[in-house]
Amino acid sequence: MPRYRLNTGPISTAASTTKTLADIATPSGATAGIAKYWIGSDATSAGTATSAIRVQVGLFSAAVTTHTAYTPDLVDYGANGVASAMTVGVNTTSEGAGTPTHIQEFPLGLTQSWNAVWETVNSVIPASSFWRIRVITPAGIGTTNLYVVADWDE
Repeated sequence: MPRYRLNTGPISTAASTTKTLADIATPSGATAGIAKYWIGSDATSAGTATSAIRVQVGLFSAAVTTHTAYTPDLVDYGANGVASAMTVGVNTTSEGAGTPTHIQEFPLGLTQSWNAVWETVNSVIPASSFWRIRVITPAGIGTTNLYVVADWDE
């Protein structure tokens, strides 16, 4: 099973914004197994010391259509150049359709110079499904740079 990775550079988000940072869509007849993901922020936020961004990770009811297409990196070199069968995107320009159907939700605090959550998971994205890392930024937080890494097996 080859393993793939998406690794975003800084993605800016503003106050009172919902934004998908990364998404993986499986085609019919294929699944993917999320092995781990990581989300972090740098110290660019102008929020208060108690500010937190809400993070949602998991399955959604529809695809994101306003993302930037992303070619994932192959990190299992035994697979020798096999391209991913998934549709992968980063940095949506607008949220569009899709509601959470099976997600994990947690706060990402902005109280330090760098804050990150690294989660090892063994979850499967079923065929014809949509997995996202999405953030909901509350009012009162200025522009914030967020970074995402996700690994999956096909």
